[in-house]
Amino acid sequence: MSWRFNRSWRYIVATLFLGTIVIGCKSKALDPMAADRATIDYIVNDLKGDLLKFDSSIEEIEKVKLTRQDDIPIALVDIIYKDGSTSREFYYFNFEDIARVYSFMAQQQDATTEAIAASLSLSEQQVKCIQRIIAKIE
Repeated sequence: MSWRFNRSWRYIVATLFLGTIVIGCKSKALDPMAADRATIDYIVNDLKGDLLKFDSSIEEIEKVKLTRQDDIPIALVDIIYKDGSTSREFYYFNFEDIARVYSFMAQQQDATTEAIAASLSLSEQQVKCIQRIIAKIE
């Protein structure tokens, strides 16, 4: 009888411990639907202006078109550079990257954009855009 009691006691303690961890982690995690809404809003309303601010080689952005691939929001951006060349660039904002940047920023509040980009293998421009998306979520 005492063997079963000890075993039950261990299960109860382990369950409470794991439950506390899961609840604590969920409160610090991003909601995928909120992140998606913020990303769509960012692409439609703010991406064009931010790209002009972040990249001094851009003369003009002709068009930003929102699309999806595998449920990942993607911006198709037609760019005219100051040297006269043009290009169509793809900016994708998958939830995993947004969550990684969010977690990194939560753990190291004083981290620079350069440090985040280097640690997560992202470009600085991508990190800046993701930080703006995170600001829209909060």
